[in-house]
Amino acid sequence: MKNKDQKDDLITEQLTKKSSNQLFGYAVKLTKDVGQAEDLYQDTVLLALKNNDKFKRGTNFMGWMKVIMKNTFINNYRRKKRLQNVMSERKKTVIAEGNFVDNGAEVSLAMNELTQMISKVDDKFRTPFLLYYEGYSYEEIAKNLEVPIGTIKSRIFLARKQIKASYRKVHNVALQPKHLKAS
Repeated sequence: MKNKDQKDDLITEQLTKKSSNQLFGYAVKLTKDVGQAEDLYQDTVLLALKNNDKFKRGTNFMGWMKVIMKNTFINNYRRKKRLQNVMSERKKTVIAEGNFVDNGAEVSLAMNELTQMISKVDDKFRTPFLLYYEGYSYEEIAKNLEVPIGTIKSRIFLARKQIKASYRKVHNVALQPKHLKAS
C-alpha cells in the first residue's frame, strides 16, 4: 500500500501549477470549450491516479498525461457519436414502424426516471449538479454556495458518477467500459 501512496504522491508532485496550466491548455485545445476542458482535465487526473502504477519515474510525465487526456477525449467523442447514432437509428425505426406518438410520453418517462435517480444523490452533490445543469458556471455556483470552486467541480463530478452508476444498475449496463476491464 505504501508503494501506491508513493506513486500518488509522485503524480501530485508532478502536477505543479505550470504543468497543470499546460495540461489544461491542452484540454482547451482539444475541446474548444472551457467547461468541457475542465471536465476532461479532471477525468485525466483521476485516470492518472487510478493508473499510477503504469507511470515510470524518469519518463516524460507531461507526455504520459497528454496521452491519457487525448485517449480520454477520443473515447468520450466516440461514445457521444455512438449514442447519437443509436438514438438517430431508434428514432428512424420508430417513425418507420408507425409507432411514433408525438406526445413526449417517452421523454417524460425518461425524465421522471432521471429525476428519481438525481433525487437519490446526496444533497451536497445534488445541489451543485442541478445548478450546473441549469446553466450556472462553476464560479457562480461556488460563490452562491460559498464553497471553493475545486470542491464544486468535484461534487458535480461525483454526482454525475453516482447518477451514471444508478442508470447502469437500472438498465443493466456494464459498469466498466471494455477498454478498462482486466484482461
